[in-house]
This record gives sequence, C-alpha cells and structure tokens, in this order.
Amino acid sequence: MPQKPAELFLAVPPVWELSFQNLGIPTVSAYVRQCGFRVAGRAELNIGFQHYMVGRPELDLALVEDEYQRLRATPYYRETYEHRFDSFFSRMQLPFGYSELVSCNYETLLPFLQDERVNIPLRFYRERGIADELADASPGYTRVVGMGIDGENQLLGALTLAIEIKKRNPEVLIALGSNWMSAMIHILVEEHDLLAAVDFLVPGKGEVPLRILLEKVQEAGGKPEGPLPGIRVNQGDRFTEPLDCDTHVATAELPRPDLFDLRMYGRPNVLPYESERGCYWGKCKFCHHIMHYTHAYNSKPIDKVIGDLRAYEAEFPFRVVAFVDAAMPPRRAREIAERFLEENIDKRWAAFCRIEKSFTPEILELCARSGLDVISYGVETASLRLSTFIGKPMQKEVAYRVMKDTADAGIYTTAGLMNGLPSETQEELDELWEFLDRIKGFSYLHPHVFKFERGSEYFENAEMYNLEIIPAPPGMRLSPYRDFIDHNGGTTRPLLVDHSVNKRWWKSNMEGRSLDWKMQSGNFCKGVQVIVDK
Repeated sequence: MPQKPAELFLAVPPVWELSFQNLGIPTVSAYVRQCGFRVAGRAELNIGFQHYMVGRPELDLALVEDEYQRLRATPYYRETYEHRFDSFFSRMQLPFGYSELVSCNYETLLPFLQDERVNIPLRFYRERGIADELADASPGYTRVVGMGIDGENQLLGALTLAIEIKKRNPEVLIALGSNWMSAMIHILVEEHDLLAAVDFLVPGKGEVPLRILLEKVQEAGGKPEGPLPGIRVNQGDRFTEPLDCDTHVATAELPRPDLFDLRMYGRPNVLPYESERGCYWGKCKFCHHIMHYTHAYNSKPIDKVIGDLRAYEAEFPFRVVAFVDAAMPPRRAREIAERFLEENIDKRWAAFCRIEKSFTPEILELCARSGLDVISYGVETASLRLSTFIGKPMQKEVAYRVMKDTADAGIYTTAGLMNGLPSETQEELDELWEFLDRIKGFSYLHPHVFKFERGSEYFENAEMYNLEIIPAPPGMRLSPYRDFIDHNGGTTRPLLVDHSVNKRWWKSNMEGRSLDWKMQSGNFCKGVQVIVDK
C-alpha cells in the first residue's frame, strides 16, 4: 500500500486561445482517470482571467504601461516587436497584449513575476481565491497540480500560480508540460530561477509520463527522487535528465477527453475533436509539430470516433465538429463522410487538409452531403521548386482542380499561404500572384510570414539547408522563434520579416482582387465561425 495516495488537479493557465479549447488537459484528465487515479479537479483559468482583464475598466494599468513604454524605447523592441503592441491598450486586446509584452523576454518575465504591482495574474488568483483552492489537497492525498503550457504567453500565469500554491502548501507538487515544451526544454532548464517553484517538467505528450509520475508519488508518499521516465525533476540546483520513456498511447486506447463546458468559449457550438495523432504526411521542413509525433501516425477506429461524438451529443448542444487533426487525408475524409451519412449524424464538420489529387469530385461531393462545410488547405506556395524544397511538393494544376472542385461542392474553402520562405525569390512571389489570379473557388485567404521555429527540420538541421541561425538577443531566449540568414539565394525575406511591412505588402497586392483575407486571424477559425453563424 502506498504511504499516501496521489491525486491530480489540472489547470489551464492564462493567456491562450478563446475560440475553442486545447485538447491536452481534457485528454490527460480522461486517461489518468482511466488508469485509476483520482482527478481532484480541473480549472480553466484562461477564460476567467481574460474576462477579469477585459471586464474591469477600473483595473489600474499605469505601472504596466510604464514598463511597456520603457520596453518600446529599447532598439530591439522598436525594430522587431513594436507591431505586436500596436493595440496593447485596446481593452479587448489587453490580455494577449499584456502576455506578449511579458512572456518571451526573460529580462521582463522575472521582474513581472516578482513585482506584485504589475503581475496581473497574481491579482486575479488572489482576488478569486484560486491558489487557495489548488493548494488544498484532499485529506490523506499528495496533490500534483499539472498545468499545460501551449506557448510562452502562458508562462507568467503558470509560474505565478506555482509560486502562490507553494506559499500556501509546500507539499503540493507542480508539474508543467506540453508539446511546446518539447522545443523549449533545453532553454527552460537553464532558467532555474524562473522555475524554482516547479517540481517537474513534462515535455511532449503527457499521458504516460503523468501516469508514471503519480505512481512514483504514491510509492514515495510525496516527491520522488529523480531521474524519472519522460520527466525532468527539479533537484534544487538543476533539473535531471529524463530516463527513456515510451510515451505512445494508441488512439484506440485513448478515452474520450473530459472536455470543459463548450459554452465558456468563443464558439460554444463547436466541438473540437482529434481523430488522429501524428501527421500522415510528416515531411514539411518548416513544421515543428513533427518533433511531438514520437511514433507513427495512427487513426482512431471510426467506430470509436462515432461513439465519442454520440456521447458528446448527450453532454453538449454542439452543431459543428472541428476535426483538429494535423492534416486529414482523403481516405479518412471519405470514411467520416460515409459514417456520418449511415448514422444520420446531423452535424456539420470542418477539417485541415493537404492538397491531394485523390481529393476527387466524388469524395468532395460525398463529404459535402455528410455536412463538411469547411476545408482549410495548406497551400503555402505556388512554386513547384520551392514547395519541393520545403518538403511539401504541390503541382499547380492539381491545386487548381482540387480547390475548384471543393468550392463547386459547396464547401467553404480556405487557403493558407506562406511567404519569406528559405530560398524564395521574387519570381516565385510573382508566381504566387499568378496562381491567385487564376484560381477560382476559395472563400478565404490566410497569408503569413514563415517563422523559423525550434523543433522544425529547418531549425534542427539548419546547416544542412544552408541556413544560419542568428543568436537570440539578450532577454529573448524564451521565444521559440529565431531569425536566420538564408544562404540559398533567397531574395524576399529581408523585405518581409517585419509583420507590419508584410501586412502592407499583402494589402497592396490585394487591391483590385476580390479576395477575403486577414493577416492575424486563423483561417480555420474564420471558416468555423462562418458555418456557426449560418
């Protein structure tokens, strides 16, 4: 018998997406319960915090504004990041503006963490009694508080909460984890003064490591000594290296995620659902997701997908299923469409897809009849040479046909485009505009600048691709993005790395073209909102 059983309390720290929920915490919750452990509670603090900031006009932000103005005066921020703060003091943009200001800059994050005057998450936690609740372990249990961090925007909220919990109950154990942490782990473990209140770091998929952690906590009757499988343990002066750990859980074995109430989110009629793990393509050199897929791509059995959706129908009055799979292949789209029709599932659905010639008119018409209302295609570039170089070869004639057939089937069609890619030339940008002028049938365009991100094939093997990583400026180590020098003869990136310049460039080229586009709003979310509003 364990000296003391373990329980898990899960929390989503601010600040993150409001449209619909990330599935990490709900999936871990269901898996841990399936393994027989107690889940003492779950807290969606991101939603509460954003309402707290937006809904309180009396909130005194003078000190924060002073810090903001000081940062704007520094050369690096003035030249590189000022565009992020253009609407900083717009009330609706305030939570994200505040977190952007603080998060990726180590020199700012640590003072904000320590200064009660400017740490707004601290005010939120104290006024709402949140840290008191999370620190209150059930009698006879060792509590582990797990927080999922999907980006640097959540660091201040997560670390502040960890400190506050430890002040109230030092025996509560704090674990931070996420896919994002996979890319940032070697940076984070060096910032030990930031993570002093954190006991464990869990990079990547957390189901198996957290199960093991709870087992070890029970065996020890408290904090176990490191090292542990798949987990870095804080030993006071450093974090241990993890032992090897097979984190794979077959999708057939994953229980239905314990979703938070959909009505809390910006799109309360949308059910996010993951029917596959990994990416069937998995070759895009610009994509950092590949490092999270430590095992082969695998799909949930279609019977399980349908069973999960039927069970959710009894809980939530949703109208749209947003399949958040990395990229849905044509065979999976056909499988879902056929079963929706056979089972008379009266829901609309949306999916991310790669342009594939096997998306035939027959498949697309079948999908449309089953309720498919949005496909978000990752097009990226119109150049065959460049698309091949980035690991995502695409023939324009195939793209013309697939996108036209998608629109002809009555499906809202969005196109994701990327500029500033390694080796991109002005001629290839011109080719992109020729492509857009010719193509007919997409409803929405989502352009963005290529981001050189940790975890991507390009970043991890930069020298192989003639890319030179520019070291992070002082204080910017916590950002997963870096700039780079392109030694492939590319000519477009110097003109486009600045967001505001890039936005003006797209706007000037859009004039005279009847295209719906927006630089900062996700194409998938835009499409989902359209079908929800129908």
